[in-house]
Amino acid sequence: MPDTARIPLLVRENERDPNLLMPDDPGKGALLRLGHGEAKDEVWLITHDIPPIPFLWGPHKPFCSCCSGQNPLVTVLRQLFMDRVRRRCPLFSFVCIACQADQVNHVRQVLEGDVLVSARYKF
Repeated sequence: MPDTARIPLLVRENERDPNLLMPDDPGKGALLRLGHGEAKDEVWLITHDIPPIPFLWGPHKPFCSCCSGQNPLVTVLRQLFMDRVRRRCPLFSFVCIACQADQVNHVRQVLEGDVLVSARYKF
């Protein structure tokens, strides 16, 4: 898939003023909040709240019960893409994931390591 066909994906920390960290035109994007309150921002085209995911942030033993399922963040990104393709949601032009500052790099690594997410989204 050409790079221009992939949807831009931004991972930002949300501990500071979000206006400094978010794109200039949030009205065209989807906001995914990782582990923080309900998504109620009306300036975003789409908002979604993802509850805290403790197993994302630390190493676990192979085949542990909490890691055996699909990562919820990956699941939301895959579904968001399919909803966009099937026109079940507004046509967003980018996705912004808001997480804690110490989680930004790990979230990027997890998402870049997923074949389908990295094929559909541009980091």
